[in-house]
Amino acid sequence: SKRHIRRQQCGKKVHHPSLEDAQLEAWHMGASRGERFQAYHCPNCGSFHVGHPQSRLQRKRRAEFVGT
Repeated sequence: SKRHIRRQQCGKKVHHPSLEDAQLEAWHMGASRGERFQAYHCPNCGSFHVGHPQSRLQRKRRAEFVGT
């Protein structure tokens, strides 16, 4: 069900109310961990989350999957 998918994908993630809040958190996480993070809008819950940026290969695969 959609509820199950939503809980699996964003259940434990922090829900940020705005893109600006998520971007600020991504910057802080990157500065403290020495890694790159990006903010993104979640299509499942409508809020913003922070995660690692997708590689080119991951973006290509997702585009091919969605296109089919």
